[in-house]
Amino acid sequence: MISQILTHTPVWVWILLVALCAVGLQQTRDRNITLPRLLILPIAMLIFSASSLPSKASSGLQVFSIWLASVTIFCSLGLISRTKTKHRYDAVLNQFFVAGSWFPLALIFSMFIAKYSAAVTFAIRPDWALDATFSASFAALFGAINAGLLVRVVRIIALKRAYHRLMADQINLGVEPSH
Repeated sequence: MISQILTHTPVWVWILLVALCAVGLQQTRDRNITLPRLLILPIAMLIFSASSLPSKASSGLQVFSIWLASVTIFCSLGLISRTKTKHRYDAVLNQFFVAGSWFPLALIFSMFIAKYSAAVTFAIRPDWALDATFSASFAALFGAINAGLLVRVVRIIALKRAYHRLMADQINLGVEPSH
């Protein structure tokens, strides 16, 4: 059965997997990037995730609400946890130094596997697309995965805000700001 599933998977799905892995592997390297480039991955994954939500359930709005609640809850949990970061903000270049991490690749791969699993399940059991519990479970899973990517980006962006707050404090204290 697994071989039938794999052989009946369209070629474009495997091309998408390779492209997503390439994007994820880029995240493992240290790099300097601008804010717009920093936002591309989480926004793309939000769109990928939202478009993956099972919409044939009794209420697409309920499924979307569960996804949104999952994103919100897991982002909140991620943001209240304290972790040390190697990321930095460079005010002179107006860029962020983003330390490489395998975590985004794991999240990207998890999203692909979840979406692929849902598609295969709906192909084998189309009636499950109408099951509210099944759809809600996938919506919550997609939301949790997205939250991991969003928390990382929000923390990196917060470095810029913290830098500007520090500079303003130094000016208010009459200290020459150091860049």
